[in-house]
Amino acid sequence: MKILNVAWKEILTTYRDRAALITMLVAPFALTLVMLFAFGNSGTVVLENIPVAIVNQDGGELGQALVDVFESDELADLLEPSLVGTATEAKALVDEDKAAAAVIIPAELTSIITTGGPPATDALATIEVYQNPGRTLSAQIIAGITDQFAGNIVAGYTSGHLLWETLTASGSIPTDELQIQIESLVNASISNTIITVNATEQNISQAQSSSDFNWAQYMGPSMAILFLMFSVARGGRILLVEQDQGTLSRMLASPTRPSHILIGKVLGIVSASILQMLILMVAMRLLMNVSWGPFGPVLAIIVAVSLAATAWGILIGTRARTVAQAGNLGTAISLIFAAASGNFYPRSTLPEFLQKASLISPNAWALDAFESLAQGGGMQDVLIPVIGLLVMTLILGSIAVLSFRRRYASAQA
Repeated sequence: MKILNVAWKEILTTYRDRAALITMLVAPFALTLVMLFAFGNSGTVVLENIPVAIVNQDGGELGQALVDVFESDELADLLEPSLVGTATEAKALVDEDKAAAAVIIPAELTSIITTGGPPATDALATIEVYQNPGRTLSAQIIAGITDQFAGNIVAGYTSGHLLWETLTASGSIPTDELQIQIESLVNASISNTIITVNATEQNISQAQSSSDFNWAQYMGPSMAILFLMFSVARGGRILLVEQDQGTLSRMLASPTRPSHILIGKVLGIVSASILQMLILMVAMRLLMNVSWGPFGPVLAIIVAVSLAATAWGILIGTRARTVAQAGNLGTAISLIFAAASGNFYPRSTLPEFLQKASLISPNAWALDAFESLAQGGGMQDVLIPVIGLLVMTLILGSIAVLSFRRRYASAQA
C-alpha cells in the first residue's frame, strides 16, 4: 500500500501540473501537425539505380543471359549492375554498403542445366544472392529477379528432361536432334524470363510511384517518444525537488523503506508515462486518423519504452546534485537522443553507424519497433526492440538504485 500511495501521489502531481500537461500532451500533438504541414505525404519513395554486384563464373549462355537481364534497357533506371571478378569482392561491396546485393553465378551453370539429362548428384547449379540487410526492399527486388530467372530456366530444363525420358523410351528421335530441342526449350525460357522481369519491374515502379512515406504514421509515435523523454526527465528531478523542500527526508524518516519510496516513484512515473502515450495514441487516431499499429504490439512497445525512459529519468535524478543540473542534463540527453535516433526524420535515412550507436537510447529501439509495425509487422517483429528496452531498464534501474542507496546512506550518516 505504501508503494501504491507514493505512485498515486506521483500521478496526481503530474496531471495537476498544467505546464507538465502541455509538455506531455499538447506539445507533441502540435509538433506532429507542424511536421505534417511541412512535409505532408509528399515524400515519395523512389527506387532507382539500385547497385548490384554480379559475379559470372559461368562460361556458357545461361550465365551471360542472367547478366544481360540485369543490364537490360528495361531495368536501366531501376538497377545499376557492375561485374566483379570474385565472390569475395562482391560480398565485400555488400558488407561496405556499396551494393544492395551480390549475385554470384556458379561455374558450369550452363553445362549442368543443358546436359540433355539429369545433372550428376554432385553437380549443383545454385545462384547465390548475398543480400544487404540495410537495404531490404532493394535486395528483395534483386533476389526476385534472380528467382524468376532461375524458375524459368528450371521450367525449361524440366520440360527438356521430360522430353528426354519420353523420346528416349520411344526411340523416335536421334540424340543429337534431342539435344537441339532441349537447348531450344532453355533458350525459350531465357526469353520468357526477360519478358517476366520487364513486367515485374513495371509493377514495382507503379507501386513505388503511388506509395508515399507516411509522415503521420511515423511522426505520431516519434513525437510522443520525444516528449516522453522530457516528461520522465522531469520526473527524475522530483527527487531533488523533494529533497530541497524536505519532503523526501520526512518520507525517509517515516517507517517506510527507501526502496519502497523509489519503487513507488518509479511506478508513478511509469504509469503517468504509459497514460501519456495512450492518450496521444487515441487522440491521433480520432483526430488525425493515424494508426500506430495493432493494439497488442503497440501496448507492449509503450510499456517497454516508458520503463526504459523512466530508468533514464531516475538515473539522472539520483546522479545530479541540484535541480538545475538535473534539468539541464535531462534536456541535453533528450535532445541528443532525439537527433541521433531519428525523431525528426526517418530513422532508416541515418548512417548505419549512427543507427547502431543510437541504440543506447530508448528512442531508437521504440522507433525501430514502430517502423516494423508500419511495414505490416506484428508482435513477433517487435520482440527484439521490446526485449532491448527491458534490458536497458534493468541495467539503468540497477545503477539508479545503487546511487539512491548511497545518497540515502550518506544523508543518514
